[in-house]
Amino acid sequence: ITQDINVFIISIVLPMIILLGLGYLVISKLLKKPPVDLMNPKVIKDKPSKFKLEIPFLKKAKLLTRLKHAYIIRNLMRFSLFLVGVFTAVFLILISLSMVDIFDKTVNYHYNQIDTNYIGYCDPYVGCGEENVSHDSVIELPNVMVEDNNVLVVGLDSDNLYYSLFEKGKDITNKLDEEGVIITKGMALTTGLEVGDSVTMSYGSYELDVDILAIQDEYVTDKLYINREALSLFLTGGLNGDYYNAVYAETELTGDYQYVLNIDNLIEQSKDMANLGNVMSYVLIVSSVFIGVVVMLLISSLSLEAYFYDISLFKVIGYTDKEIQTVFINSYRLYTALLFLLTIPFTLGSFYLITWYLSSQFGMVFPMSLDWFDYLIGFILTMSIFYISVPIAKHKLNKHSLQQALMIYEV
Repeated sequence: ITQDINVFIISIVLPMIILLGLGYLVISKLLKKPPVDLMNPKVIKDKPSKFKLEIPFLKKAKLLTRLKHAYIIRNLMRFSLFLVGVFTAVFLILISLSMVDIFDKTVNYHYNQIDTNYIGYCDPYVGCGEENVSHDSVIELPNVMVEDNNVLVVGLDSDNLYYSLFEKGKDITNKLDEEGVIITKGMALTTGLEVGDSVTMSYGSYELDVDILAIQDEYVTDKLYINREALSLFLTGGLNGDYYNAVYAETELTGDYQYVLNIDNLIEQSKDMANLGNVMSYVLIVSSVFIGVVVMLLISSLSLEAYFYDISLFKVIGYTDKEIQTVFINSYRLYTALLFLLTIPFTLGSFYLITWYLSSQFGMVFPMSLDWFDYLIGFILTMSIFYISVPIAKHKLNKHSLQQALMIYEV
């Protein structure tokens, strides 16, 4: 495995430099402070932002409702940090959920749609021998250039038994009888080709212009499907329409082949990679929730410190701890839920960009998607950010008293 110095610098050296630099700044700033100031820090009253956000429907709302929205947006900088921090956490949660079982969606989804369990490759010099089990005759032609892309061309019969083609779940195998080709979803993402485009197949000195008829639900490789007879005539210069160099079967093959591929073994080998991918996804989910909790605790702590005097005064006026919690803590719950909803369209848009980038730069295509269950789990995880932070913030809130506030503010 080759090591790239740029990857090492970006993944290890740069984060360490940033963490050490930030740590140095914090420690050096603390060391410059006199010990007396550290023991009795000055409290700076939070000044309202000059920017005023008017919310029309709040004008007729209850006093506590107006107060909780007023206090949360009073400091624009703190409110912006909250929005950015929680948005980032929610975005990472949704991205992580879309990556769960991504290898099963990429590899196993295609093989579960077909009935082919064994692929026998014939000797190119001898040809295919006699085969006793039911099978499909197929042409597999590697290293074919299509629009400067190296693809695998597969010649299939439209009435084949064991290898159906699908587009968005709909059987499109009969399209092989039409003049044109069917490309895989992976190839479409890698090349940017669409249905209706015309492409040129180049194999040695042979060239063939074809139209794209449909896009097959397959992400594993850049692959192009064409009618077997048409491909046979293309390769033999119109002399033979019954050529084939591979067989697809559902049961174990009995003939003599240069190589036999067992699809079940291929799926089994991909399970280890799938399990590793799932573990990484779960780690990223937990890390995303942790980031959100840290942001929420930081913002709530800063808010409670800034409104220390206000909170204590609320207690003296006669507001209960539950009402005060509603104003200074529970106000973040609504905005957390709204951020989840706002993050969804942004995340869905990023799926296309991420898939396009990975396919164009690294040749890897992952079908990133979210279903209703993923949205439900994502919403629960997002709200857990708020509810994990509440007990700590509530404990800090209950410690506020007017007497201590008056001593600090020297009133």
